[in-house]
Amino acid sequence: MDPRPNVLTDETRPNTLSTQSTGTAPAAAGRAVAPTAATASNRFAIANPSARLPATADSRFETRGRRAPSLATIIIVGFLVVTAFRVIGALAGRLVPDQASVPTAPAFVEGSSIRQGGISFGTATDGLCGIAGIATGFTSGTDIWWSAHLVRSLEDPIEAIVLKVVHDGVDIEDDTTSGRDLGANGSAVVCAVKPRDDTTPGQYIVQLWDGAQRQILASGEFRISG
Repeated sequence: MDPRPNVLTDETRPNTLSTQSTGTAPAAAGRAVAPTAATASNRFAIANPSARLPATADSRFETRGRRAPSLATIIIVGFLVVTAFRVIGALAGRLVPDQASVPTAPAFVEGSSIRQGGISFGTATDGLCGIAGIATGFTSGTDIWWSAHLVRSLEDPIEAIVLKVVHDGVDIEDDTTSGRDLGANGSAVVCAVKPRDDTTPGQYIVQLWDGAQRQILASGEFRISG
């Protein structure tokens, strides 16, 4: 009796495809197998390293072209410069005294230089019947001084003189005084010893009469505006 198991005599080996291939030749012993095209296609594409900035590069320090200033910027800067010069000039003018604006003493006119029989009015007096700032019109509140050159000399320094003042045709003052009280500076010159305090606008007439009120010794007029 044969000890081997029974086998079919016609049994053949399983069929295999003689054309089946893995796409690559068997690797030779001892050699590394090169990656196939299919394997390479499954990897992410890597950008060209040369297109990247160096690791130490900083975009803040990139060279950029300068832009010309706009017209609006030029106008604003010019305006600021002009304004600064004006402010500096104004401050300098206040801090540096103006040598050309040194105040000068007013020119006083002596009473004897006034037309005989006339009265002149001004804004200042020298205390000797000389006045300065002579005018015929003044603003309300101005100190008004007067000086008169009488038509004749006083017979006596204490001779009575009547002072009359008319405002717009209305008598507002009628006082009896003397040449001495009127600061007589010479036999024919008298003047105010204090300024008039008239403030009401209008036309004023000032007259000096003799004590008997028969003769006008001097006369003058001025106007006050509001």
